[in-house]
Amino acid sequence: MIAFFQNSWLALLLSVVVSYLFGSISFAVIVTRLLRHRDIRDFGSGNAGATNVLRSQGVVPALLTTIGDLAKSAASVTFSGWAFASLQLAPPEGALPENLAKLPASDVIIIEAPENAKNLMDCTDGSCGKALYEKIDTKKAAYGFGVYNQKAKNYGSSSLGINYKTAKKNEFKLYTLPRPGILHADSILFGGRWHIIFPIGKAVAAKGADALKKKWQIIVSMKISDNNEAYVDRVILVAKP
Repeated sequence: MIAFFQNSWLALLLSVVVSYLFGSISFAVIVTRLLRHRDIRDFGSGNAGATNVLRSQGVVPALLTTIGDLAKSAASVTFSGWAFASLQLAPPEGALPENLAKLPASDVIIIEAPENAKNLMDCTDGSCGKALYEKIDTKKAAYGFGVYNQKAKNYGSSSLGINYKTAKKNEFKLYTLPRPGILHADSILFGGRWHIIFPIGKAVAAKGADALKKKWQIIVSMKISDNNEAYVDRVILVAKP
């Protein structure tokens, strides 16, 4: 829970503020003023709601009011989904590279990306990284990673959304999955549009039975080129206390 707020407090704050602003829009007042040139609060029960609009102003204004109320609810949910997918913050202080050396060896696992594994394109730039992924569709705002248990055939609770518009290009940057979790031996880190996977479960299992009982924070080291190509050079797993 603490890690969730560390990584998602901005998305949570914006979701609350934007949802409040959407909720403050009264379509009952707007519709009746536009169609009837009246204030719905002066009629019937005085409540600015679809029921009062139906009883005092008719079916059409009530229907438009209902559509407007549903639209603002959908807009709030859509914005919140985008915020949590696109506005993940930097990893916790303890997971930064300069601090890894201070942690016990049993609490840190670094998985190097394989060279050109299942790539659609060749990496011609030696500085681009270990693995080249599909070129990013600039019409889509976000893309991400998730955890999948191959044996149980279910998805983990952690997921990572990255907004290419806000990602810093030409420099490797760390992206952290929001919540640490227990990783099983069959767990893999995957991406919906990526072309390689990381066997994170096997890496943890190799540390021994005790490692499989720990919760692991998953950090992806990635950069985006000027050509909107995404490169990953490693995945870092850090055991959480």
